[in-house]
Amino acid sequence: MSERPDIVAVMVGVAVEGPYSYRVPEGMSVARGSIVAVPLGPRLVLGVVWGPPKDLIAHNRLRDIALAYDVPPLSEELLKLVEWVARYTLTAPGQVLRGVLRSPEALDAPKPVIAYRRTGHEPEKLTPARLRVLDCLMDDMAWPKPALVGASGVSSSVIDGLARAGAVEKIEMPPPPVVMPPDPDDNPARLNPEQQRALDQILDLASDADAEEVVLDPAPAMIRVNFPSFSDGRGFTIARRLRALGYTGRLRAQGHVIADQYAMARRSGFDEVEISDDLAARQPEEQWKFRADWQAHDYQSRLRAG
Repeated sequence: MSERPDIVAVMVGVAVEGPYSYRVPEGMSVARGSIVAVPLGPRLVLGVVWGPPKDLIAHNRLRDIALAYDVPPLSEELLKLVEWVARYTLTAPGQVLRGVLRSPEALDAPKPVIAYRRTGHEPEKLTPARLRVLDCLMDDMAWPKPALVGASGVSSSVIDGLARAGAVEKIEMPPPPVVMPPDPDDNPARLNPEQQRALDQILDLASDADAEEVVLDPAPAMIRVNFPSFSDGRGFTIARRLRALGYTGRLRAQGHVIADQYAMARRSGFDEVEISDDLAARQPEEQWKFRADWQAHDYQSRLRAG
C-alpha cells in the first residue's frame, strides 16, 4: 500500500488504544513527534503525530489537523517510552501521552510583558505615592508593572491612575527567554597555583596504552589508568609493568572498577581507586573495607592460612 504524505496517524491525549488518522492541510508540515491540535468530536484536543497511518480506509472522509504547534517535536526516545509505559502498566497509550502533554499553556507563544515608562507630562495631582513611582522612572527605562510596584511600594491602582493622567505610558516589551542561554565563560573555576601544579603532574593513560612508551624521567606525580569496563583487565597489566619499570609515584585506577577487584588492583601496584558517584552508590563502603586488607585476599595467603 502506497503512503500518503498528507495523511498521518495522530495519538491523542485521551484514553485511546491507538492513533487516529488525520489529513495534513496544504501548507502545513509535520513529522513524527510533532505536537498538534486535532478535532475529536466537538472539541479540539492535543495530540502527537505518531507516523504514517496503518491503512488508508475512508481517507476521503478524514478531518484536518487544526493546528501544528511551532515547537520542536518530541524525541524518539520519549515516544518509545510512552509505548513502553503503556505496555508495562496495561494503560492506553493515549492516557500515558496525556501525562506528557499535561501543560498545554507551555505550547502557546510567550505573551508580551506590559511595562510603563515616563512621558514627561506632570499630572495635576502629585501624591507621595505617585512621586515614588515617577522617581523610579527617572532613568527613562520601561519597568514591568510588578517590578514597579515592588520598587515604589505602591499599589497597582496608583500606576493605573498615572497612566490615565498621561504621566506614564503603557508599552509592550518582548518576553524574556524561559531559560537564559548558558554562558560557559561566566565565573569559570580557577585553580590556585598549588592545585594547578598538582594537576599538571597527573598523567592519564587509556586502557590500551603501552607502559613501555610512558616517559618516567621526569616522572609524573600521579598516573591515572582508565578502566572502560569491569571486564577490561588491561589496566592491571599496565600498573604492574609501570612498577616493574621503576615508577614510584601514585597510581590510580579510574572508571569501572568494582570492590571485588580492589585486591587485584592493589597487588598490581595501584594505590587508590576513583569511581563515579553512581557506581559508589551501588557498592557500599563496607564492601570496599572488606577488601581493604588486600594482602590477605590472594591465593598464597589462603594456602598459608589453611
